[in-house]
Amino acid sequence: MNRRTSYLVIVMIGLVLIVGLVFGLWKRKSNLEIEKLKSENSKLITEKSALTEEVSMLTTQINQRDKEVANLRPKVQTLDRLKGENDRLITEKSALSEKVSLLTTQINQRDKEVANLRTKEQALDRLKEELGELKGAKEEYMAKLEEAEKYRLQLDKLNQANRESQEQINTLLEKINKGKAHTQQLATERIQLTDQLKQIKSGAEELAEAKNRAERTIQIQNQLVKSLKKEIAAGLVKITQLSGLTMIRIKEKILFDSGHALIKASGLNVLKKIGKTLEKIRDRHIQVEGHTDTRPLRWELSEKYPTNWELSTARATTIVRYLIDEVGIEATRLSAAGYAFYRPIASNDTPEGQQENRRVEFALVPIVGQQGESGLHK
Repeated sequence: MNRRTSYLVIVMIGLVLIVGLVFGLWKRKSNLEIEKLKSENSKLITEKSALTEEVSMLTTQINQRDKEVANLRPKVQTLDRLKGENDRLITEKSALSEKVSLLTTQINQRDKEVANLRTKEQALDRLKEELGELKGAKEEYMAKLEEAEKYRLQLDKLNQANRESQEQINTLLEKINKGKAHTQQLATERIQLTDQLKQIKSGAEELAEAKNRAERTIQIQNQLVKSLKKEIAAGLVKITQLSGLTMIRIKEKILFDSGHALIKASGLNVLKKIGKTLEKIRDRHIQVEGHTDTRPLRWELSEKYPTNWELSTARATTIVRYLIDEVGIEATRLSAAGYAFYRPIASNDTPEGQQENRRVEFALVPIVGQQGESGLHK
């Protein structure tokens, strides 16, 4: 019997080590996935910053082009003013041409009079004076004609500058239109990147939540193992995991005599120690479950417990009442359930298997609304 007990203890210690190793590997995998998501998130943020800088650079270029266009506008205004002055000079030139023609006619007439009045000095002097005036008018006309030519040359230069400015304006407008199209494309890509970032954040939050649940489960399990170290070493109590829930399994012989639901004196200390530990774990609901083997109850017990259903339920209820009355755990955190022999953990064909199946289990279920978990052990 001692060799068998030692063997069971070794097996259970091995199982505990394996479970711890599996949870450690799972925790490490979760951390690696979280680091990978953080790296991808950082990469997306870097890409977003680069796109933002590119948009800012395009905006700066557009502003610079707007300034260049604004600088060209005074030149165009100057060109328009010079065109007006050129038109005025052309008009003056036409008037002067007419005046010159008239003066030429007058000179010819005066020449005839000079020929006729050569002998008359006064007439000659007068003609000389008129000739001097005509020469002055001619010089004035030639000076204005030269000035008009200068204005024409300036006008040609301004027309050329205007054509070059117009070409620059057209080029700038084309670049601005391309920049606007690129900006719209960047905005669309930014929206897509934002959606992807939200999805990544959502996945990271889910992973963090799963990590927190796993860490909390491991923390609870370590707390229970530390508190029940002696009982676990003796093979009387076992801490396991079932469907993500922490389970405390106690053998029947510690708590109850065969066929009875009255807690034995030897089981009160164990229950009290378990209860004190569970009372501190405020984020878990405690479901006490009674289990039996397939053997029918003795005839003298059948009146009180007709079947194993009544016996398993009575044992679970008795423990719940003890935890409420003696340990002080709130009744709202407790529930009791009896499963008879319909949830075996070993074969009922051998005495050893039947002994394993006769047990009481504590299922620690996350309370609704805490850590994003809910539901009772099903």
